[in-house]
Amino acid sequence: MGDLSEETYILVVPFAPSVLLFRAQLIRCFRQRGAKVVVFAPDWTAGLKQSMASIAAAVAEDYPLERAGVNPFADLRTLVVLSLAFRRLRPGMVITFQPKPNVYGIMAAALV
Repeated sequence: MGDLSEETYILVVPFAPSVLLFRAQLIRCFRQRGAKVVVFAPDWTAGLKQSMASIAAAVAEDYPLERAGVNPFADLRTLVVLSLAFRRLRPGMVITFQPKPNVYGIMAAALV
């Protein structure tokens, strides 16, 4: 894999604490190759954001997600927030994990 300078990679996850446990090595790999990594999760705390910055050198951003909800308006809000963020960041790659982030992350990426 070559130099990824100037490229932004986005991860969309449903649970912030799991990122550091299960995706930190992936994020570090992207960072070592020069990509900017932004991780979207609905439940960042100040401590987790600090850990993400220091351990994985990635940017943590919030987005609204009702993991177990079935409210279509809440889901539409998730889609709109992700779409606007992706439009602002112009990612080269979007990686999603788990059902709801898969659906709304992929749809948002397709709208950019």
